[in-house]
Amino acid sequence: MKKLEEVLKDWEAVIGLEVHAELTTLETKMFCGCKLEFGAAPNTHTCPVCLGLPGALPVPNKAAIESIVLAGLATNCDIEKRSMFYRKNYMYPDMSKNFQITQGPVAFCMRGHLDLEVDGAAAKERVDLKEAQEEGSYVAHIGIERIHMEEDAGKMVHIGGGEGRIAGATHSLIDYNRCGTPLIELVTQPDLRTPEEARLFMQKLRQIYLAIGISDCSMEEGSLRCDGNVSLRRRGETKLGTKTELKNMNSFKNLHDGLAYEICRQAEVLEEGGIIYQETRHWDPSKKVTIVMRVKETADDYRLFPEPDMAPFDISDEFVEKVRQRLPELPDQKAKRFEEDYGLSAYDARHLVEHRTTARFFEECMKLQGAGEVAKPLANLIINDVSGFRDPAMVDLAASCDAGLVVMHMGGDDPRTMQNEPVYEDVVAEVRDYLKAQADNLIAHGVARERICLDPGPGFGKTAKQTIELMRNFHEFNRLGFPTMVAVSRKSYIGEAYHIEDPKERDSASAAEALMACELGASVIRTHNVALTAQALEENLRPYVLIGMGCNVALVADEGEEREGKIAMINKAIGDMCMLPDTQIIDISSYYESEPAYFEDQDLFVNTVVLMRTGLPPQELLTYLQAIENSLGRVRTQKNGPRTCDLDILDYQGYVSDLEVLTLPHPLLLERDFVVKPLLELLPHHELANGVPVTSDNVKYGKAWKCEQ
Repeated sequence: MKKLEEVLKDWEAVIGLEVHAELTTLETKMFCGCKLEFGAAPNTHTCPVCLGLPGALPVPNKAAIESIVLAGLATNCDIEKRSMFYRKNYMYPDMSKNFQITQGPVAFCMRGHLDLEVDGAAAKERVDLKEAQEEGSYVAHIGIERIHMEEDAGKMVHIGGGEGRIAGATHSLIDYNRCGTPLIELVTQPDLRTPEEARLFMQKLRQIYLAIGISDCSMEEGSLRCDGNVSLRRRGETKLGTKTELKNMNSFKNLHDGLAYEICRQAEVLEEGGIIYQETRHWDPSKKVTIVMRVKETADDYRLFPEPDMAPFDISDEFVEKVRQRLPELPDQKAKRFEEDYGLSAYDARHLVEHRTTARFFEECMKLQGAGEVAKPLANLIINDVSGFRDPAMVDLAASCDAGLVVMHMGGDDPRTMQNEPVYEDVVAEVRDYLKAQADNLIAHGVARERICLDPGPGFGKTAKQTIELMRNFHEFNRLGFPTMVAVSRKSYIGEAYHIEDPKERDSASAAEALMACELGASVIRTHNVALTAQALEENLRPYVLIGMGCNVALVADEGEEREGKIAMINKAIGDMCMLPDTQIIDISSYYESEPAYFEDQDLFVNTVVLMRTGLPPQELLTYLQAIENSLGRVRTQKNGPRTCDLDILDYQGYVSDLEVLTLPHPLLLERDFVVKPLLELLPHHELANGVPVTSDNVKYGKAWKCEQ
């Protein structure tokens, strides 16, 4: 398959978007009084109206009508004075009524537009525009056909499929809480020509919706999602090709990548003489392909007819003007003001206002005495380096001093996305990789490793759900080998997770979160209530323990699957360790195969190292581990002989002993490759309880290598 750049030289892509936004800032549903609440227990916010029970009559939500008019005014739409609701009939499990209340040919908002300023790498996709190639920027005028109001469907949870998707699922569960949620759908004209333009349109629309306060626009939680329609035609032709629709794109990256793949796929089909069918396709981000879902329906398939239980709407000029008075300063207007008031370039002004937090921070700085004189360098600093050591000048400054440095993640791989709920494919992996890259860059420029501390930035540019995922996987940052900071005190995610509205009342919960993070490896704490946090750590923080595990005899294994049998033995032992009292497993290394360490006439071993926290004293822990070994058939009659499972305490925090029954740290630890490699995978630059650093310098026995997946 050709690359996108090659395809666009011969083919013109014609793209239109259908953008769905839930009006999440409202309190009740569109046609009933049920509460709107994301994350509530399934099927707890339903009633006869949103379930479509016989005899139930819908009553329109006035606040929702005001919200869609506000959206129309903010996107340069004409507000239709008379419109009506229709029934869109279709049968699907998540729509209990078997019809959806939507709007017909005339919507509340018609004939709008947005202008996109496309520059940098995004402009390169427009190979047909001279200014895009020569000047690196252009303005795209994107028409908006309509914004109409409808009710959302319920939510289906697919069990057993990859990434929660229907493909491969064994069964599905239905949550009707979302049924009847007020939903506005914006339909563009087919004026977009590249995946980058589609992405930028979505981003700009999200900025506008956030600015006017009608939705939280959380793509992760489904309150903003997009369907992309795309067709191809030869350069110079005017007749439209057959379009396909990509359904429910829930991130800017997925929208861009899905459209890019579909453009390349269609080009390949057409160039080979094939036919493009009008169909709905699903973008699989893990496989990076689109998959046919169904043949696309037409309007006739839905049997649209006027909603018999509601009269047509007549909107007065007074109503529209009252809503217009609620319009805040929109992003384009704010950017223009920044240019005029502070002398910023159009580029700087536009990128400053992309997110409300950065724009507000800039304006607060401008209120300081004499700040106007440094408006341009301040804007440049905020845009380029507000969330970390990205600017080369900042890296040079860090290298030239001896101060400690905190590398913090503040939302996305672009500093301009800070604190604005970006969408992540994998929030833990992306934050971890960002922190590693920034720390490695500092070291490459001469900053000593011991000066660097990592902060994953809980709450900064992350939803409550994303932050909780970060905190519950804090051990991932420990694997990077730097001190890690936990700064969760009074954060909004704690308010959501613990249902505590007043930030000042969150200190106990904050202390609990700090304790949890420290158990997972955090070494620096930032907190409001020092005494309460210190008390929580002093009374409850358990020492860490490293356990070495090995097996070279599988009790049950088919021929050719001996390694899998050994892994199964270790997994069984890990499962038993999970049941130990006052103990929690924090992290487990990869599995390694290794040569026998001392007696060569044996089968290969499978090894791993487990990091855990425990309140058990060392000798009591040893007793439990030996009981697990015995339960799995541990052979003790031959020294260094075959092992069904061997569990060794390698290191116990703060404990050094030289007893016959237990010597700690383990006296042979540093000479065993099958111990050192997995241990350093978990804790790079680890120092044992006796102060000796763990390195591979003294390895002599048991050459080890990672098991192939």
